[in-house]
Amino acid sequence: MSKRLLALAVFIAVSFGLAYLIDFLALVPALERHYRFAVLVLGIARMYAPFLGVVAAARFLGLGVARGLASYGLRIGVLRYVALGILVPYALYAISVALGYGVGMEPVNPVLAAKSSGTSLSEVRSLLELVKSPLAALAIVLISSALNGSTVGAIAALGEEMGWRGFLLGELGPRLGLYPAAIVIGIVWSLWHAPLILLAGYNYPHHPDLVGLSMFTAICVALSIILCQLRALGKSVLPPSFAHGNLNAVSGWILLTFRGDEILTSPVGLLGLASLTIIAIAIGAAARRRISGERLRLAE
Repeated sequence: MSKRLLALAVFIAVSFGLAYLIDFLALVPALERHYRFAVLVLGIARMYAPFLGVVAAARFLGLGVARGLASYGLRIGVLRYVALGILVPYALYAISVALGYGVGMEPVNPVLAAKSSGTSLSEVRSLLELVKSPLAALAIVLISSALNGSTVGAIAALGEEMGWRGFLLGELGPRLGLYPAAIVIGIVWSLWHAPLILLAGYNYPHHPDLVGLSMFTAICVALSIILCQLRALGKSVLPPSFAHGNLNAVSGWILLTFRGDEILTSPVGLLGLASLTIIAIAIGAAARRRISGERLRLAE
C-alpha cells in the first residue's frame, strides 16, 4: 500500500474517530436534552476533527503541519470566489422559494413562522417591535446571518473544509477528476454525520433513520459539487468555508420558510436538492473552462 493511501486512512481514522467519539459521549446526549450552549461548543469542536485529520496525515507524509495545510488549500487564493461562496446559500434560499411557489407550496416569512412556533421567540418579538415590518425584520435576519456566517461560521466551517475540500479533494481530485471526487467526498461527508442523524434526528427530526440519512447523502453530494467547484476556482479552502459557514447560519431560516416534512422542503429535502443542483450546474456552465482539467495542487 502506498504512503498516500495510508495517509488517507490516517485522515479517515482521525476525522471519523474523533467526531464519533464526541457524538456518542457528549453531542447526542446534549442534542436530546436541548442543551443549546453545549451543542454549539461540541458542534464546533466536532467540525475540527477533519482539520486534525489533515494535521495527522500531513505529519505522516513528513510534510510538517504548516506546509501540509498550505499545500492542501489553507491560503488566500482568488478572493473574488469568497464573495461567490457567501452568495451561494442565499441563492439556495431564493431558488427554493421560487421552486416552492412553482410546485404549489406556500413559503412564509420565517420571522413570522419563528414567532408563531416559539422558536427564538423573545429575539423575534423584540425585532418585530423595533422595525414593525416583517419584511424589514427578514432583511435584518438575513444580513445578520451573513455577518455571522462570514465570521464565526466561516471559522468553524474551515475545520471541515480543510479536511473535505482541502486534503480529501487534494488527494482524490487529480486521480478521479473534480466531479467524481466531489461525489465520493459528498458520500464520505454524509456518513461522517450519520450518528447525529440516526441517533438524534439531526436535520431530520421526522426521519432519524435510513430515509433521513439517504436524503442527507444526496444533499451532501450536491453541496459537495458546489464546494469543490469553489475550491477549484478559488485555489483555496476559503471560498467553500465561507459558503459552508453562511449555509449553517441561514439554514434554520430557510427551513422555517416552508411548511411540511423536512424531507420534501429546503434546505435538506427535495426542494433544497433541486435548488443545489441548479446552482451546481450554473457554476459549472459559467466556469467550465477554468474547472475542466483542473489539477489541484498536492503536497510534495
